[in-house]
Amino acid sequence: MTSGTDSFFLPSKPEALRKVEELRTEGRTNIDVGCMQVNLGYHGHAFASVAEALEPASNVAYAAQFLKQLREETRSWARATARYHSAHPERGQAYREKVYRFWQQVREGRVAERAPVRLAGRPLVATTTTAEPAPARLITPGRARGHRLAAPGAIPILRGGRATPRDG
Repeated sequence: MTSGTDSFFLPSKPEALRKVEELRTEGRTNIDVGCMQVNLGYHGHAFASVAEALEPASNVAYAAQFLKQLREETRSWARATARYHSAHPERGQAYREKVYRFWQQVREGRVAERAPVRLAGRPLVATTTTAEPAPARLITPGRARGHRLAAPGAIPILRGGRATPRDG
């Protein structure tokens, strides 16, 4: 979660909810939440509650719809990516360049497992509770190839449809 230049990494949903309330009590409205960092000040109306905004499926589904809307408005994935972060041209462009640089590294296989991905200056660590690690999945708005599997429902959402629950 971010608010202005502050980043918060909270170990549980109840703690994240408390932090959002604390930030709002301080008068902050620029609060980004969830895995897609959806801004509650601009997009909070899209969720029934902050708890729903923190749910990964709701957060990603809304973000995908928003990105699709921006793509339709700008007629460009590059401009849509910039606008996803900010309508301010310089901030949006800097964000787009960062996203595209990382995407290119992933596509070229230059993102090694040993090199930690950093989010807001801290290493991003994924853990699993199963005995066998889950296969790596990368959500991409394109056809699945090799080890780059599109997440179930990701493509239909970006194309204007609805995601369907995965069988099994």
